[in-house]
Amino acid sequence: MFSVIIVAAGDSTRFSGGNKMVVKLENQELVINETCKLFLENNKISKVILVSKDQIKEIVFKRFVNNSKMVFTQGGSTRFLSVKNGLEICDTEKVLIHDGARPFLSQKLLDKILYEIESSEYDAVIPWIPVTNTLKKIKPKIKTVKREEFVQTQTPQAFNTKMLKKIYENLDDGEFYDDCQVLEEHKKDAKIKLVEGEITNKKITFIQDLSINT
Repeated sequence: MFSVIIVAAGDSTRFSGGNKMVVKLENQELVINETCKLFLENNKISKVILVSKDQIKEIVFKRFVNNSKMVFTQGGSTRFLSVKNGLEICDTEKVLIHDGARPFLSQKLLDKILYEIESSEYDAVIPWIPVTNTLKKIKPKIKTVKREEFVQTQTPQAFNTKMLKKIYENLDDGEFYDDCQVLEEHKKDAKIKLVEGEITNKKITFIQDLSINT
């Protein structure tokens, strides 16, 4: 069985419509509730750890009041600290970490990630999608780079829990773009497997992202 840590403690600074976690999707479900539901409906997930502020906790627990899989811990001032709080109450061998504002994950992709982390010797399994636009490095000067050398990563990202806990316990805080970066920088021999993600598995950043089709 697996646990998932859903990180939902951010301030939605780039989203113009308030806190994006509590905005309604086209199916009238709130973003954070839809995200939690994806994992609650998967039989391989035994615990859904919501890391958020109290306001979000109250909304989610009202929606899933009778679901024993749901647990809560307080969000930190950074993503790193929020994940660290979630790991403290994770008791499964493998753990997934997922963005609370990524509600369009398919069960097909979720099952693929679960299969890969369960059946292989990899320390982490990371979904990716190709870069389709031209990429330019802008500092210290503008330079076009080969997009074939880059991918965009998504969540959920799956990890060996014991290994990840050990790394987080030895760090006070840090600025990381995703959770795999923590592994890359603090376990140089980590075995990381990339699996193809889905274009529709997007993170809601702007109000236009609320539709799966945009």
